[in-house]
Amino acid sequence: MSNIDFGKIITAGDKTELEETLRHQQAATQAKAYLAKTDWYLIRQTETGKPVPDAVKKQRAAARKLLSASRD
Repeated sequence: MSNIDFGKIITAGDKTELEETLRHQQAATQAKAYLAKTDWYLIRQTETGKPVPDAVKKQRAAARKLLSASRD
């Protein structure tokens, strides 16, 4: 008798899809972490008027775009 559960075999296409999903989930986790890590810039801007650096604004926009795409 074989110990292989043929109901759990995945195809190469399934594997590729699972890997892509995992990569996207990891990117989303990193994007959320970046947003959380840089929230203080927005609080500082609100409280003191000191602007958020352009590089941070661009990266936050990219993070939000990635996260909004993952909800579609």
